[in-house]
Amino acid sequence: TAMRSVLFLAFPATVGLILLGEPVVSIFERGEWGEQSTQATAWALGFFALGIAGHSLLEVLSRAFYALADTWTPVKVGVAAMLGNILLSVILIQIIGQPDSLVRGPFAGLALANSLATLIESAILWWLLTRRVSGIHDRYILQGAGRALAASLLMGGVVWLITLIELPKLVHLILGTSAGVITFFGLAIMMRLDEVAIITRRVFRRS
Repeated sequence: TAMRSVLFLAFPATVGLILLGEPVVSIFERGEWGEQSTQATAWALGFFALGIAGHSLLEVLSRAFYALADTWTPVKVGVAAMLGNILLSVILIQIIGQPDSLVRGPFAGLALANSLATLIESAILWWLLTRRVSGIHDRYILQGAGRALAASLLMGGVVWLITLIELPKLVHLILGTSAGVITFFGLAIMMRLDEVAIITRRVFRRS
């Protein structure tokens, strides 16, 4: 349930940050931080956003190993992932972006390398955990993740259409976020995703 809930929130957040990264970053646009800085940061943010699911799963998976009194497995996999991150950074910084561009520069390769390394790390930990612990319902998790991903992509289509309209960035952010949340949760309810009820109960319980 924890892994499904994490992915349920991670997927729309990833799509939202990729599409609305520039309006989000533009909030900090003042002083020496100008339009070019906003565009460059949003460019890298989109690649970092791809790793949200991986970073979120790592929290859940690492704690599962700690509950098994196994602290070494996450450490060993983490070290391997760090080395993989360095290797991917060296490769991707030569492939992603334009070397002479300050806005679409190769620095985004570092962000993509981090995201890929984190996703691979979480996938390895997930695989190792399923070998250690019986009763992990992979099919249930993957079915929920697949439906959440589909809802996120459809939500992304709605948000993308809003970004095509000539509007101030702040308006884009407010409209895009509002439409995205309504679309995603509407689709999640239609798809009968259990996480809607789970998250709603937790929110109201805290409030």
